[in-house]
Formats: sequence, structure tokens, C-alpha cells
Amino acid sequence: EAGTANSFGIAGLAAGVEFVTALGVEAIQAHEMSLNELLMDSLRSIPDATVYGPDSARRKVGITSFNLDGLDPADVGRILDRRFGVMVRTGLHCAALAHRKLRTESRGAIRVSFGCFNTAEDVSHVTDALQQIAASVHQEVR
Repeated sequence: EAGTANSFGIAGLAAGVEFVTALGVEAIQAHEMSLNELLMDSLRSIPDATVYGPDSARRKVGITSFNLDGLDPADVGRILDRRFGVMVRTGLHCAALAHRKLRTESRGAIRVSFGCFNTAEDVSHVTDALQQIAASVHQEVR
């Protein structure tokens, strides 16, 4: 193809491959799984949380989708971002048929995903935030 090669993109890809190779794919996966397991355990302590997918983090990748009963996922995502500095993905996640199966097609879900730079402290931060959000809804209902 004519034109200038994407030298910066090529260099970035090479650096990324070197980084993943140095850490090891298995180590990255194990780290993400352990963080996801912490998240899933914490979500079980929130009475109004509905977690989708397998009950075991070992049967998943480093991603968990859930909802907080009585709250719109987009609202929860916005609160997490603005008040707590936590970025999540909300909505149908380009998987409308999966959401139809889960019966969440009208509102979607909240999705948390982890990478190799996340920590157990990040999991604690997001779960503390979710507990505060869920508790505030209960206070408003009373």
C-alpha cells in the first residue's frame, strides 16, 4: 500500500507484545480472575445486586455484568464516574440477544472489567461505591 507506514502504531504494538510476553498471558489471566472473584464476592454482600453469568469467577474472564435492583444501569454508571471516579460500561454491550436472554433488554446492565494494571484496592473502591449507591436508594425509599 502506498503511503507512510504507521511507525508509531507498529512501535506501540511491538511494545505491547513485549510487555504481555514478559508478564505472561497466564499470569495476566490469573490476576484478572482473582480481581473478578473479589468483585463477585463483594457483589454478593449487596442485597439488591443481581449478577449475571456463572457463579464462579473461574468459569469467566475478568468481566462481570450486574444490576442493582431499582436503579437504571446508566444512572449507576454516571454516579460511579462523577462521584467515585470509576469507569464502567453500561447498556446492552453490543449484545442485544444476550440481554434478551437475561431479560435485561429494556435497560441493559453494568459491566466491570479488569486488566493487569488494576488492583485489589480498585475492587474495594468500586464495591464500596456500589454499596453506598445501593444504600442511598434504600434511604430514599424509606
